[in-house]
Amino acid sequence: MDGYGDNEDAFPELYSEWKDTDGDGVGDNSDKFPMNPDEWKDSDLDGIGDNSDYRPYNGEIQSKEDLESFPFFPVIVAILVCLGALFILQTRLGKNNKRQQRRLRKETYSDAHEYEEEEDED
Repeated sequence: MDGYGDNEDAFPELYSEWKDTDGDGVGDNSDKFPMNPDEWKDSDLDGIGDNSDYRPYNGEIQSKEDLESFPFFPVIVAILVCLGALFILQTRLGKNNKRQQRRLRKETYSDAHEYEEEEDED
């Protein structure tokens, strides 16, 4: 019915298929890679067959190397800079807090000392 005789038709039962150039069992009309017997489908349309594609449903990642090429170095540097800034901020806040505590102790001591002196004068 597809116009090809059963002797030359690789898929005599299928109207839409008649030839399988690479012999992978998928007709050339449905085969995204008719010359490659290892590939026949490309789900993410990235040009890499699903059998070779590390992430067949993600067009941005074709191999494990693409996934591993995440920029870890800049991320690690950014984290270290943030931690350094937090350390400096914490240190400065701690010094300011100690200064305030010393100042309060001096003021308290001065006030108490003045109070004792006023009592002594009577």
